[in-house]
Amino acid sequence: MTRLLRRACWAVLAMAAVIAVETPALAAACSTEPGWRFVETEGLAKRTAEIDKLHFARAAKMAVGDKPEDKRIRGIKDAGENYKVEVTRSQDLMTFTFKDEQGRSGMLAFRMPATIQIFEVDPRTVVNAQGQGPALYKEWKITAYTTKGDGLFKAAVTRNTKITLVLHGSGNACTTADQFTAWTMLVFGPANKFTLYGTLDKTTQ
Repeated sequence: MTRLLRRACWAVLAMAAVIAVETPALAAACSTEPGWRFVETEGLAKRTAEIDKLHFARAAKMAVGDKPEDKRIRGIKDAGENYKVEVTRSQDLMTFTFKDEQGRSGMLAFRMPATIQIFEVDPRTVVNAQGQGPALYKEWKITAYTTKGDGLFKAAVTRNTKITLVLHGSGNACTTADQFTAWTMLVFGPANKFTLYGTLDKTTQ
C-alpha cells in the first residue's frame, strides 16, 4: 500500500469517526419533548437563509365562500377562488404576483421586517419515527405593511394595509426550510380583509 493510499484510508476512517460522534449529538440537539410549546418573537436575520430556500408552488387560492356575498371582497370585482402565483425576492422586498382565471393579474409586495414570530407546539397527534420525540406543528409569521398592491388588488389595498405571511410546517426542534409545506397570506386593513393560500414545493438543499 502506497503512502498516499494509506493517508487516504486514514482520512476516511477519521471522518467516519467524527460522523459517528456528531450524529447522536445532532439527534439529541434536535429532539423534542411531549408537551413542547415555544412562542417567541425573534430577529428575522437568523431565519432568512431558510426562508430564501422556500419554493412556492404555482397554484394558489383565495378564501371565498359559496354565498354570493362572500365573493364581494371590497376592491376586487368578482373575486375568484383559483390563481397562479409567482414569488420573488429582491434584497429585502418580497413580491407575490397573482393571476386569476379571468387573466387578471396583480402584485402584493412588502418589505421584510426586522422580526419574525415563531410558534412551535406538540400537537399530541404525531410521533416522530426517528425517536426524537413528537413532531412539532410549526408556524413562522412575518407581518409588514404592503408596499405595493396593483392591478387586481389596486382598489383593495391602501397604505394602511398589512400582510401577514404564515409558513406552516412540522418536524423536530431543528427547523429547516424543507419542514414547511404550506403558506397563508392574510391581507387586512381598516376597511378590508382577504386571505390567499397555497403550498410549498419540496426544497432542494
